[in-house]
Amino acid sequence: MNSFGPGNWLLVGLLSLIALFAGVAGAANYRLEGNVLPTFYNLTISLRGDANNPGTTFDGEVKITLHAVQTDVRQITLHKDDIEIADGAWLYNDTGDLLEDIGQSSLTYDQPTQQLTVHLAQTLTVNRNYTLHFKYVGQVQSGMTGLYSASYVDQQTGKTKWMLLTQLQRINARLVFPCFDEPAFKARFQVHIGRAGGVNATSNTKLIETIDEGSNRFMDHFDVTPPMSTYLLAFMVSEYRARGNINELAVITRPEDYNKTEFSYNVAKSVLDAYDDLFQQSYKDLGNQVLLHATTPRFPHNGMENWGLIIYKDTVLEHEPYYSDGWNDKEHTIRILAHETSHMWFGNSVTFSWWSYFWLNEAFARYYEYFMAHQLHPEYRLDEQFVVRQLQLIFATDAKASTQPMTSPEASIQTPSQIGYKFSSITYAKGASIVRMWCNAMGADNFDTAIRAYLKQHHLGSTEPKDLFTHLKTNWPAVNINLDQFFYDFTEQVGFPTIMVNITWEDRMITLRQHRFLLNPDDGSDTNLRYTVPITFATNLSPNFQNLTPYMYFNKSLDFVQLSLPEPIDWIVFNLKQSNYYRVYYEPSLLNRIQVALAKANHSEIAVENRAAIIDDLFNFAYIGSLDYADVFKFLEYMSGEVDYVPWYAAYEGMARVAKRLPPEHLSNFGKYLGDITASVQKSLGVSLRANDTALDVYNRDKQVAWLCRYQDMNCNNKVREKFVSSSEPLSPDYRETFYCAASRTGGYARVLEYYANETNPTERELLWRAASCTRDYRAHYQKEILGIANSVSLKMVGLAQLYEQNPDMITQIFLAVTEDITQLAAALDSWPKTAEALASMSDYFTTRTQQQLFSTFIDENQNLFGSSAEILTEALSNVDKHVNWTEENLGKLIDFLGQRNSAAGLTLVSALLVMTPLLTFLLGYELSLGIAFDMKNCQIRSWPLIALLSFAWIGSNECALNYRLEGNVVPTFYNLTIGLRGDAENPGTQFDGEVFITLKAVLADVKEITLHKDISIDIEECSLYNAAGQLVESGLNNRLTTEEQTQQLTVPLAQSLAADANYTLYFKYSGKVQSDTVGLFSASYIDEATMKTKWVLLTQMQPINARLVFPCFDEPALKAKFQMHIGRPSDLRVVSNTQLIKTTDEGNNRFTDHFEVTPIMSTYLLAFVVSEYQARGNSSLSILTRPAYYNYTEFSYSVAERVLPAFGELFQQSYQQLGNELLQYATTPRFPHNSMENWGLVIFKDKAVLEQPGVTDGWTQKEFTIRNIVHENAHMWFGNSVTCKWWSYIWLHEGFASYYEFFMGQELYPEYQLDQQFLVHKLHNALLSDSQNLTQAMTSPLGSILTPADIDYKFDELTFAKAASVIRMWRIAMGEENFNLAIQDFLQHYYLSSTSPTGLYVLLNERWPIQEYGLLNQSYYDFTIQVGYPRIIVSLDLNGNLITWDQQRFLLNASDGSDPKLRYTVPITYATNLAPNFQNLTPAFYFDKRFDIYRHWSDESIDWVIVNLKQANYYRVFYKAPLLSRIQLALTKSDHSGIPVENRAAIIDDLFNFALAGLIDYVEVFEFMEYMSTETEYIPWYAAYVGMEEVAKRLTPQQLPNFNKYLSDIAAAVFDKLGVGWTSGDKVLDVYNRNKQVAWLCKYQNSNCTNQIKELFEGSTEKPSPDYRETFYCAASRSGGYSRVLEYYANENSYIDREILWRAASCTRDYRTHYQNEILGKGNSVDLKIVGLAQLYEQNPDLVTPIFQMITEDIAQLAEALESWPKTAQALSDLADYFSTREQQQLFSNFYKESQTLFGSSAETLRQALETVDSNVQWAEQRLGKLVSFLAQRNGAAGLTLVSSLLMMMCTLLNLLLK
Repeated sequence: MNSFGPGNWLLVGLLSLIALFAGVAGAANYRLEGNVLPTFYNLTISLRGDANNPGTTFDGEVKITLHAVQTDVRQITLHKDDIEIADGAWLYNDTGDLLEDIGQSSLTYDQPTQQLTVHLAQTLTVNRNYTLHFKYVGQVQSGMTGLYSASYVDQQTGKTKWMLLTQLQRINARLVFPCFDEPAFKARFQVHIGRAGGVNATSNTKLIETIDEGSNRFMDHFDVTPPMSTYLLAFMVSEYRARGNINELAVITRPEDYNKTEFSYNVAKSVLDAYDDLFQQSYKDLGNQVLLHATTPRFPHNGMENWGLIIYKDTVLEHEPYYSDGWNDKEHTIRILAHETSHMWFGNSVTFSWWSYFWLNEAFARYYEYFMAHQLHPEYRLDEQFVVRQLQLIFATDAKASTQPMTSPEASIQTPSQIGYKFSSITYAKGASIVRMWCNAMGADNFDTAIRAYLKQHHLGSTEPKDLFTHLKTNWPAVNINLDQFFYDFTEQVGFPTIMVNITWEDRMITLRQHRFLLNPDDGSDTNLRYTVPITFATNLSPNFQNLTPYMYFNKSLDFVQLSLPEPIDWIVFNLKQSNYYRVYYEPSLLNRIQVALAKANHSEIAVENRAAIIDDLFNFAYIGSLDYADVFKFLEYMSGEVDYVPWYAAYEGMARVAKRLPPEHLSNFGKYLGDITASVQKSLGVSLRANDTALDVYNRDKQVAWLCRYQDMNCNNKVREKFVSSSEPLSPDYRETFYCAASRTGGYARVLEYYANETNPTERELLWRAASCTRDYRAHYQKEILGIANSVSLKMVGLAQLYEQNPDMITQIFLAVTEDITQLAAALDSWPKTAEALASMSDYFTTRTQQQLFSTFIDENQNLFGSSAEILTEALSNVDKHVNWTEENLGKLIDFLGQRNSAAGLTLVSALLVMTPLLTFLLGYELSLGIAFDMKNCQIRSWPLIALLSFAWIGSNECALNYRLEGNVVPTFYNLTIGLRGDAENPGTQFDGEVFITLKAVLADVKEITLHKDISIDIEECSLYNAAGQLVESGLNNRLTTEEQTQQLTVPLAQSLAADANYTLYFKYSGKVQSDTVGLFSASYIDEATMKTKWVLLTQMQPINARLVFPCFDEPALKAKFQMHIGRPSDLRVVSNTQLIKTTDEGNNRFTDHFEVTPIMSTYLLAFVVSEYQARGNSSLSILTRPAYYNYTEFSYSVAERVLPAFGELFQQSYQQLGNELLQYATTPRFPHNSMENWGLVIFKDKAVLEQPGVTDGWTQKEFTIRNIVHENAHMWFGNSVTCKWWSYIWLHEGFASYYEFFMGQELYPEYQLDQQFLVHKLHNALLSDSQNLTQAMTSPLGSILTPADIDYKFDELTFAKAASVIRMWRIAMGEENFNLAIQDFLQHYYLSSTSPTGLYVLLNERWPIQEYGLLNQSYYDFTIQVGYPRIIVSLDLNGNLITWDQQRFLLNASDGSDPKLRYTVPITYATNLAPNFQNLTPAFYFDKRFDIYRHWSDESIDWVIVNLKQANYYRVFYKAPLLSRIQLALTKSDHSGIPVENRAAIIDDLFNFALAGLIDYVEVFEFMEYMSTETEYIPWYAAYVGMEEVAKRLTPQQLPNFNKYLSDIAAAVFDKLGVGWTSGDKVLDVYNRNKQVAWLCKYQNSNCTNQIKELFEGSTEKPSPDYRETFYCAASRSGGYSRVLEYYANENSYIDREILWRAASCTRDYRTHYQNEILGKGNSVDLKIVGLAQLYEQNPDLVTPIFQMITEDIAQLAEALESWPKTAQALSDLADYFSTREQQQLFSNFYKESQTLFGSSAETLRQALETVDSNVQWAEQRLGKLVSFLAQRNGAAGLTLVSSLLMMMCTLLNLLLK
């Protein structure tokens, strides 16, 4: 100390301060101190249950012998969890004398670390033994940890029996007894189990004696164990029967399963003997005489290596003849027995000293699992299988940022979750791969010698990796490398390298380089890591693949190494048998030579492991973009001669991702390719099992048949069909599902379904169900089996997935069939969340933009049905976009290759045409012009080459093309339509009769056929043609009709031509189908509340092209005609149609026909009728029709209807009646595909759109919804009904105006809703979001691009509605409201009862457009209707405030998504400044002409701020460059926000969030800007803010959320003070909406002010909140202590709507364990509600997502039981995982997935995808939110920051002094 100088003292001071600061957080110490060591546990467990009742608690007593190893020890710290110690503890000395009676007050417990500290009155003497004695009560756990129960059904009695068993790994011994629960604290144990009679107890050692304690209670005493870790202790109490000697080696299982254990018993014996020989240290020499293998029906893993009592899942050890005795089953048994038995040496005898070295257990166990099993059962070739099932599998994990090293620093593995992190595939599979590398590199004999020495030296001790390395180095052959570096590179470093091979053939020189292999080099991984690797190789001159001794080591310090070969070679292959841990990249020329070698006899002796390695490497190199997938598939051509399983395994693993992403139209080419390259293996294996099959033959055949038949290989299909028809012999369990699946797909569906129906074994039934669900007759299976009632929901989910997974080419048709009526599927699955999950899973197989648009359209139209589950669909849609992008970016060349490979003739024609084109262009010279019109009679001969070329081109482009449009040579004018219904109110029937007379005329001469539309569901019975006088012209036409099913066109051939312009009548008599889905004529049902009987409604939905389902017609919008309807019905129903009822005719037999007036001229899709029991509110001209029980709910909607219709008549100067219909009716129905439909005169609504139930659905929100729906549909009477688009490409002419008036006519009539402001956040902002992505579309599409039904559906999207409404708003504001209204009046008058295109609208807008120098309407009109997207206007203000500059650039969320970033737009510019803050004048100041780059404006007077796009009137975003944005923020903080209106405040916020999302600014800039909101109280800006914050908040980690809460609390202070949590009758509408938002967010993120006010109000009042606020208020109340009362409200509520609200609210509770155990796992609630409730728990408490996940996964089987399905459980976990935001959570999920995926079957794929999503989400947060997180922390930690700053300043000062 005396030698310390001043500098040293300063350094000490500095380090002390740093240490002080580092300890401020007071991090918990999870490790025991190690000052006291246990040596012996005397443990007594007294169970309270029996075989009929396991009990919930047990009594425990433990006496721990221990000693201190340090001086001055006055406290003993050990572990306990969920144990109640009632009486304190007792301490005895080594002679048994009581030293201390330790009271409860001397026991302290730390819950986070689960550490119990016993405070002593005296100091322990070093190395003297003491005994610490506890008595306690423990819990029988519900999860599978500690001591828990499992049940099974006794097959003889049918009764449920129970067993009790333990699972103490990882750190769960503390759940059973107080202990030193760390692996290095090894001790001996003696166990005593008190139990009931009738059951047996087993433990780690043999039973010594059993004492009868009376009252049918017994105590079993077991022998003392060897010294071992606490996690290895085990016992089981059950009724069991043993095969073998219970005191030596036995398999124990329940009695009825005894006969299933013979195979596993024999394997267990042989494995133990083999290890005894290998390690030269017998099992008994380890210190235990007993080894029992026990089975249980409920266990978290395949097996657990408890010393002497290994516990397994039943399925591991039991083999039932015919069902589970196949090759696969037995291999699984062999491997798991080899694995667990090896642990007796690795883990039990020699134990890792801490969990960071856990691989010392599991790497060796996994290694021997394969290589000991291979030694004993070489028929499985597990040495080869290891490469594809372990090594290549772990490469994928170890190539990501989320990987981990085998050895972690001890300090990084402390908490329970960190310990769990080590239970990863890296520990197991990478560990085993590295052990294999060491064995091969040093030689098997040397390796075995080293391992024996290691096991012997450390017997009964604990080790670290260095202890192993010592023995490896001692026995390693002499090498010129640093072995410690070699060991370090692969155990303490992450990842692995790629060795790149280049060859110079002339010099015979091989050059090797290396770089780290990463799947995504931008994921934050260290790309510079290097490795010392063994190099092995073989050549054509020396093809020795058996010598795996390294030729050399590639030292990591070298940039490259070179090998000089003695003579030229043809090929060289590195990494023999892929024995070393790296990939190999061959330069293209070398790869080609290897391919040639592989194509030769016996693959040139290149080993199967290397063939598999090359294939796996190539697929991975293609995935990262190092080569193209086309190159991989070209290489795989060699496989046409490949018959070995292991290369095929690798190939199919690689192809799985590619095949899944190939569009359906390219799958036939893929199938052809697959059929070609599998020629040899198909021939070798066939489709039939053979007596001489090897194990890998069986596995290989299974793979080949599964793939080939799925992708429609004709040879495979034919052979399976032939075999299935001709034979009924039983199949092996290995092959049964694959074969029956293929058979079902090829005509054997009915028979497989019959097998399923007759099977009694539950496992086999599920197998047969999956197989039957492979059928290509998807409609029959879907309608009868999925929608039927015979099968469980779980099976339906599986069956639906099988349909498209096993028939990928039919995915689109299956999706369309399912979504024709999604309510049917929801009913079949008993749940909208499950339906959303099913659709999300299906959409994961979408591969095209068309499929994406179909899905997007479906979501837009149906998301309201799904409620909160719509989020599942939205996320799925986002994933579809990613998948399609991936396909477009990665598979283009492959698709071309497959196409070219499969169509050589077509390619020759194309090539020839390409050669001809330049020549023909030259010959034609200047005469080739776009304006040319050919006169065929006078055409010069030299033009014929061009005609020929164009003809060829047309043939090429239209091959197989179908014409979906009618020719237009015949037009209809009148339909006289009779529909005869066969059903009644109690049975809607399945068919109807139809008769239609269509008056039509030919508009061209020489028309000899009439083509119109008819769906396949219509059967024509008669067809005749009459002239205008009613005379029969042709009869019997029904015998000559032709139908094109795909275009749904019916052609009537005529014997003679129609006279031009003459009227004819075409007559059809037919029958049609009442559809099961909501198109055409369909049914809906409801429960009559008076009689409780089911009643039916029949109604129609013809839009867009479904009139053809009801009658033959010209089903295009421009082919307008008049209609007269006649409806035949039963007497107890009424009918309404588009027009007034004229009369009713009594037809007898209780049947009547209603006759209606003629309609105005209209399109077919507007025809409608409803048949029901209904009651009307209103009069003969305006009424609302609903079922009688709902009559009182229609008062409000009727009052709206009365106001809306006259308002439109006045606005358009054209009353509704003047349009041509006296009647307007609104009908409600419980089942409808949309909110409403604008049929002329009969608008149909979903019940919820127009019904207001007092006290339940009569809030502001519901009324606004009603207002907007009614206004929208009324607008259609003019826009769509009177004036109709000529074709669906122009549908925005309907929906854009209807959506515009929905808000702005709504605003005029109901200004209290401020719908003009709401339009921005509900329509404009949504449109801007959709229109900034690659999947966008133009408002006006080219006619030729919208033809098919899918094309037409594509137009019904967000842009057609919201963008069009926004652009119309822009025009109205730019031209002025008066001019706009006049132009619209002109438009409606001019095109009255006719059809038009956007050009027609443009002409009339232009006529009224103000004459303005810069008014470039023509260009702007084009830019926003025909172009996609929109610009961001970039605005800057110079530092002096004089010069404003405007620039523009297309705004894209992802500029690299394939969109055209160069598009420009002519836009109106409006702006205001602090000098002229006029936000009311929205007339454009100028137009930004797209042809100019920038605009500038000079102000003589300095400007503080400028706002562009006043009230966001125009369709673009505004990007304010610094420092202008800061100036605007300052203006917003001033009084009244400096006059800047709410619309602009909301616009700036929405723009900023989108700029951050696009990466143009950082999120921190957004949040800094939003500080102004501390004075913001208006709803519209807050709405925009919360929409923007949603994704950000979701991605913040639980640790970051308190800072976010503080930020939110601060900026919401003013609005919360204004609104509070209470409600008053004087609230304005937007106040109500705003309070709802504020309370929802603030209480969710734990704002104490919000929580306290809610609690106070809830406890002090029982007044029911309004429907708008009810869920939010009760949710917040439940979260803040009112859970029990809210749950009571739920239990007592009768209204199903309020019950669901209250359930969701109760599920907001923070008492998640109680809610989960009682309500989610309980039996009182439906599965649907349980799924919703579970989601609410973590969505409404995001800070609790980790403990909620841990709670759920403690025993995932419980949740699966509660949800009645593993697929639903998988989806629930997937949904929860979407809220994960940390690497620790990701690892928790990854560990769970790896440990539990087998439970989920095919649904494990849902978890795998979720894991990928978690990784993507966490990466996004790491990359995008770092600065924001720092900002929030700094903002919330000024004091801490001050301390940090002070320390940093002091450090600089001190270091300067030290340096001096």
